[in-house]
Amino acid sequence: MASVLIEFSHVTKKYGSLLANDDLCFSVNKGEIHALIGENGAGKSTAMKLLFGLETLTSGVIKVNGSSQSWMSPRGAMASGLGMVHQHFMLSPVHSALDNVILGQEQLKGHRSQIRLFKSLRFIDRKSILRELQELSSSVGFRIPWQEPVENLPVGIQQQLEIAKLLYAGVEVMIFDEPTAVLSPEETETFLKMIRNLNQTGRTIIIITHKLREVKSIADRVTVLRRGKSVCTVECSDVTVQDMADLMVGRHVHLGELKRSEKSPGDELLYIEHLTVEGLGSRPTLTDVSLSVKEGQVVGIAGVEGSGQSELFDAVLNPGRVLRPSGMNSVIRVLGQDGRSLDRKLIRQQAIAVVPADRLREAVLPEETLLENELLGHDHEFAAKALSGYQWIDRKKARERLVGELKTFDVRPPDPDARLGGFSGGNQQKFVMARELSRNPKLILCSQPTRGVDVGAIEQIHGELLNRRDKGAGILLISSQLDELMALSDVIHVMYSGKIVATFNRQDFSEHAIGLAMGGGGKPS
Repeated sequence: MASVLIEFSHVTKKYGSLLANDDLCFSVNKGEIHALIGENGAGKSTAMKLLFGLETLTSGVIKVNGSSQSWMSPRGAMASGLGMVHQHFMLSPVHSALDNVILGQEQLKGHRSQIRLFKSLRFIDRKSILRELQELSSSVGFRIPWQEPVENLPVGIQQQLEIAKLLYAGVEVMIFDEPTAVLSPEETETFLKMIRNLNQTGRTIIIITHKLREVKSIADRVTVLRRGKSVCTVECSDVTVQDMADLMVGRHVHLGELKRSEKSPGDELLYIEHLTVEGLGSRPTLTDVSLSVKEGQVVGIAGVEGSGQSELFDAVLNPGRVLRPSGMNSVIRVLGQDGRSLDRKLIRQQAIAVVPADRLREAVLPEETLLENELLGHDHEFAAKALSGYQWIDRKKARERLVGELKTFDVRPPDPDARLGGFSGGNQQKFVMARELSRNPKLILCSQPTRGVDVGAIEQIHGELLNRRDKGAGILLISSQLDELMALSDVIHVMYSGKIVATFNRQDFSEHAIGLAMGGGGKPS
């Protein structure tokens, strides 16, 4: 019989008038892989923050090993054997991987990392820490360059580092918040194998995720949350992916391919020829990249992380900044204009939507309200003339349009005056999509449009993109999700090491063939 390790009993968490968790009741068994699923804003991350000591309960009880949770901080949770890997990694980019493990540990008096030199003088035994970390990481198949600064590490290695920190701290319960949201398909498979290995060592794993196929493949049980409430906890073997999607959203969710028009593409909106980009330090270059995006066409870009997709996106938005002398034969035309004459500000004034991969760094100001973020990069749309030739921003007009956007894209809570940083990652993404697509753009530059978004919102975002495509918009779509690219694209270009190594038309789409090309194998003959 399974032994209950963690129990949520009538747990409620309020932030002012917002009810984030509403009478939550569920349990996690010792030694299992337990998934938490739900729509964006359903209260999954909040529940785990309560467990980990990052937030305090409004009411209810959380029990661990039969005793009420007593810690008020992550340090207390770690001391009690619980650790958490957050969706946005808690790492210092300028410090080495080794230093990131030591940070925080050095404050613990009498910790095994310290050598006592005199009565009041201690120093960190870096060599012994490194030996222990190498042994720990080797036991689970990690290959972490311990002396390398974190900012130079791929995202998959950074995630391994976060887990290594927990292993070093000796935690027995590991909580992961959207662990595969920023991973490539190859990195995702590596991560899932690693989770199985950790679980086989006796550790209890809790995973917050929107990726239901991963839940089905790895979890023992799954708890479904909806609008802050716990709907049910079921054995994964007893439900299908479709069942889980429907339980999450509270209605039937269409998981198959969406309808699309079959009309031929129109005029060229984006044209790139012989694009070569160099001089970006350790980042990959682009070499002789050529492609076009036409009216009524979705052009997908596939490739494992770091194959040149982000450089391509940057080159379209800032060609004058990224092109070097060796790339002066490169041609970029955007809506019929020479790309060299455009910068990001001018592009924002065109009929172009921009959805970057990293919303927090490139698309929003987390500390500002939704209304201020609505104006970000689009203030010219709400400019009104005042006396003496001065202009002012018509905030009433901006607010009215924003309210409609929030309703259309189901952003929760639909409050223009709420601080964006307080929203879940999925609701932040829905806001960015709403802001950009509401302007009826001719050209949509879109990178990772559904990263960290639940199945209901994915269905909506995919539908909106295809609706814009059917109305004549051209879309350049960069995604690490191959199923997303195959569902939306008319053409898929595969990038590898900064080059386009294969091109597939819709009638030729094959997951195996595209995956082979993504790994550098080229296009099968």
